[in-house]
Amino acid sequence: MIAAPFRNQGLGKAVVAAMENEIRKDAKINTILSGVQVNNPQAVQFWQRNGYRIVSEPNLLPDQTIIVDLRKDLDRVEIFPTVQ
Repeated sequence: MIAAPFRNQGLGKAVVAAMENEIRKDAKINTILSGVQVNNPQAVQFWQRNGYRIVSEPNLLPDQTIIVDLRKDLDRVEIFPTVQ
């Protein structure tokens, strides 16, 4: 989560890109699964803008949080190619 004063500056997008680049290092991983609370539409939109899609109906968790599941299929394109 990005603190309110620092939102809309590209920080969240940069964190997601860094996370995905790290995950892409393992060729066995081709999908990222996550969840987001439905009562936070800005977060849902953020993840959708970053290529994640909703793949479930809302689910009630034991702590009474309601989430939707997200999925992003990774391509194998190297974001920061190695210089040779």
